[in-house]
Amino acid sequence: MPPPPELRYDAGAAAGPRVSAPSDGLIVTNIPPELNTLIALHRHFRAFGEVVKITSHAEEGKAFVQFSDRAAAQAASMVPVFDRTDISLAWAPKPGKGGRDKGAGRGRGEPAALDRPAENRVLVSDPEEQQRLDSSKRRKDELAARKAQLLGNLTDQMKVIMAKMAEDGVPEARREALRALLLQIKGRMDALGSLGGAEEGAPRAIKGKGKSKGKPKAPDDDDAYPPAALATAIKADVDGERALLDGAKEEVGDDDAKPVAEPPAASA
Repeated sequence: MPPPPELRYDAGAAAGPRVSAPSDGLIVTNIPPELNTLIALHRHFRAFGEVVKITSHAEEGKAFVQFSDRAAAQAASMVPVFDRTDISLAWAPKPGKGGRDKGAGRGRGEPAALDRPAENRVLVSDPEEQQRLDSSKRRKDELAARKAQLLGNLTDQMKVIMAKMAEDGVPEARREALRALLLQIKGRMDALGSLGGAEEGAPRAIKGKGKSKGKPKAPDDDDAYPPAALATAIKADVDGERALLDGAKEEVGDDDAKPVAEPPAASA
């Protein structure tokens, strides 16, 4: 079955926008919002070959799909997207070539609409990049679990100390010592909890040039709070927690304090 008129790229094609030759990218238009997602688009187009990049413009109902080779793009162009004939396909113009492809031209201007740098969401099918992201996420998950364990240990010790303080007949001097220890544990918990602020994507001020100087910027996933630095901070809290729990055991006078395990070492 020949491609629709808007996909024709031969010199004699009279209908649809013309490009000199098919590229390895396709422009998809008239996509319903519920289907214009990276997951849905990738699920459809990966059946035709390796997808290198997908850019979704949800508010415009458009998307750009780039394959690793022209043959995959050619195969994808022959099949209705999501089995819906109302969704249109067009060849993406080849980058870096001037001439008839630049400017709005006479056509419907669909390629030009996606040439703007206002990309909403991008999926990069790069195995090495995906491996790096997975490794980073795994490290952060491990550290988050360790932080949760430390907070749980400190919470348990606060409960033990508060129960001892509530007992009858506790000398005032010992009650004051337990109260001071309680405040130390609370301070340790506050410090440990604050480690997640930057990690969870809180904006931070950065140095910039011109008007953008000092403008808050959402940090990248990896440099928001480096896993190695987070692990070091958690290690310090482990040491501090161990000292606090030793003090708690001495003040409380029993063995209710839980032992503290070493934190996981941060991966490179």
